[in-house]
Amino acid sequence: MRKIIESLNYYFHTTYRRKMIDDALGRYSKYFSGKILDVGGGRVRGMFKKKNEKWVTVDIEKKFNPDVVASVEKLPFKNESFNSIKATELFEHVDNFEKGLSECTRVLKKGGLLIISSPFLYPLHPDPFDFQRLSLQKWSNLAKKNGLKILKIEEQGYFFTILGEMIRGLIREMNILPLRYLLYLTFPIIDGLTLFDKVNIVKNSHLKKFIEGYFIVAKK
Repeated sequence: MRKIIESLNYYFHTTYRRKMIDDALGRYSKYFSGKILDVGGGRVRGMFKKKNEKWVTVDIEKKFNPDVVASVEKLPFKNESFNSIKATELFEHVDNFEKGLSECTRVLKKGGLLIISSPFLYPLHPDPFDFQRLSLQKWSNLAKKNGLKILKIEEQGYFFTILGEMIRGLIREMNILPLRYLLYLTFPIIDGLTLFDKVNIVKNSHLKKFIEGYFIVAKK
């Protein structure tokens, strides 16, 4: 029963953005090996489960009980300390994001992997701040500047996913509970709407320029 409730809660209350990140983390979980740094991972989000590796969690918020309380802009670790680094939905919240990426590169071992996710056309979500959105061109330039080789880039969610995200968000925020719960029944229809992103006519049109976010795997 508990698993059913958790699954329903995940379906109705988790954004498409978070679900796409969970999916990507699951597909690329093989990249998490050895000693792993999870930056900004103090608060558990989504359904991704960490495997039995050596994880070190860093967060600026002490209340989330991270292993280390610190900012990505000043990581308290020696050079080349980690085999992999996870930094998902982090850099939009970092004022000096270039310094943060530089610090991640510094503590990453040669040949190590940096796994990043970053929103683009996505609502502001201060945690505690929300400073910027970075385009694919910006990420490519930052990788080159830091001596990183991008192995994989995924564009996550196009026009119809973004539209579905907005509709679902409006429904979840409705104060009239009976109406909200009634409109929850439309969620499968909204899910179907997002499938149009996979149709060639959309993938080959200007609608592909509406991108919800990115998932990036880079190697030092």
